[in-house]
Amino acid sequence: MSTPTPESYERGKGMDAHNSVMRDIRARKEKHYDPHEPTRVWLDEDNTPDGVYQSLTIILNTGGCRWARAGGCTMCGYVAESVEGGSVPHDALMDQIDVCLEHEREGADEKSGLIKIYTSGSFLDEREVGAETRKAIAETFSDRDRIVVESLPDFVTPEKLRDFREEGLETDVAIGLETANDRVRHDCVNKYFDFDDFIQASENAASVGAGIKAYLLMKPPFLSEPEAVQDMKESIRKCAEYAHTVSMNPTNVQRYT
Repeated sequence: MSTPTPESYERGKGMDAHNSVMRDIRARKEKHYDPHEPTRVWLDEDNTPDGVYQSLTIILNTGGCRWARAGGCTMCGYVAESVEGGSVPHDALMDQIDVCLEHEREGADEKSGLIKIYTSGSFLDEREVGAETRKAIAETFSDRDRIVVESLPDFVTPEKLRDFREEGLETDVAIGLETANDRVRHDCVNKYFDFDDFIQASENAASVGAGIKAYLLMKPPFLSEPEAVQDMKESIRKCAEYAHTVSMNPTNVQRYT
């Protein structure tokens, strides 16, 4: 990668300038979404530390990722699928869960042992999913074996994860680390947190017996192919100490980015 000049970090340039442009682009979205319907739901199979499970994957329709509403990651347009207004009430979110359970009943002979819940943001951000809803979801799936919830690292606290652990659920937090290289994460992906924040999240999870699943990005924007391969190798080695599972994801450049 080239070396940035000091001017690129001035206020109004770099991340500031990117976020300003992204807010304008995201405002162009035309489609509107029903707060009582999930964004997506499907049945699948997944590897876990305890073996292969039938999985029910749920993408809740929330008010959208807080970071994406501020500007957000270079390639990610998931916030365009969120409900307007920045929040969805508890009853509407639980209606979405009911839709997902009905989908499972219609598509599978038995209940899924693994539940995966995403919001295209942070499930543990209480602006997206409030404490009341989080606890109700934990109770709803207390008869399952394992649950995965997605979050940025700053929202990962022992108190929030304890809601699931106290229901007897093996619990994993999926974190979009993207890369273990802070420079690449900040300047190529436009993600604000540092690798040290990822480490802290893993320690918070471990304190209540929860695990970490790290999402890494295969070829972040602006890296050449050789740079991207090297970055992936180095990132896997570096985050393996803190995550029991690494998921390598090819870059997907989306609309409204």
